[in-house]
Amino acid sequence: MDELRRRSPEIVFDYNEDILVGQRLVKSENELRLMKHASKIADVGMTAAIEAIKPGTTENAVGSAARRGAMEAGADYVVRDRVQSGAEMGQLRWPFASPKKIRRGELVSIDLVGWAGAYGFDILRIGCAGRPTRQQHRLIEVATQATATMSDRLTDDEEIEASILPLKEFERDNFHVSPFGHGIDLEIVENPYLFRGVPGRLRKSMVLCIEPEVHWKRNFASIENEVIVTNRKPEMLTKLPVFWD
Repeated sequence: MDELRRRSPEIVFDYNEDILVGQRLVKSENELRLMKHASKIADVGMTAAIEAIKPGTTENAVGSAARRGAMEAGADYVVRDRVQSGAEMGQLRWPFASPKKIRRGELVSIDLVGWAGAYGFDILRIGCAGRPTRQQHRLIEVATQATATMSDRLTDDEEIEASILPLKEFERDNFHVSPFGHGIDLEIVENPYLFRGVPGRLRKSMVLCIEPEVHWKRNFASIENEVIVTNRKPEMLTKLPVFWD
């Protein structure tokens, strides 16, 4: 911009965020191809992290496995491999991963964020150091269902809040679901945001990250998927399964 101003001092440049945001909300076919590629790389990194979860392994080691897997698969950069285990899952904490050793039977949350081909990827999965208990399995199941429920309402011209209203069905058996989602593009978190009180409508070829949070007693779980808005049921970019035994 400085070079343009120097070469053309008679021109006045005015930054208009609304125009830029509007252009980036809806992806072209080429952008969708690049974002699908980025999502595949995220799946590779997340698979490596899940396979690294074993009793006695540190959170740092699991995060390193995610980062290494994504980079070897072709990522430009991994900005976050947030790993939390046991009672600390869902808490705001710095650093994102720690030397804490994962105990047998603990759930482990992994949030993998980065870029490939200049476009972002952002997915979250939960693994277990051993076979999940029935309660742990139920918690992950509800988190998976909540993400799917939000995703299924993401259709062209639908109001943003329409994806949130169906989550009320989970407000039972002491489950509490906090809706959340966001757009993703050249930046990891972009418009539109999906939570209560946000106006606006969805448009075909938007790419969104859907990640409602499920709280049950003192337990936490969240499953994050990337989806493309279509005229019907959204297209799932994230191919990685949810459960590992």
